[in-house]
Amino acid sequence: MIELDLSRNYAEALLHHARTFKPTSDDPRDDMRLADALEDLAAAIEQHFSAESD
Repeated sequence: MIELDLSRNYAEALLHHARTFKPTSDDPRDDMRLADALEDLAAAIEQHFSAESD
């Protein structure tokens, strides 16, 4: 597990980019790994935001 100490603004910006970035390298497997990692990152940020609001 990785723990990040980000301001809300930075976390929202990171979430936006994690949701919208589409990898386009010459290696489809690397692109898929990056897309999966960004999806996991976005889900973790969203989960943190929802836990904050509870």
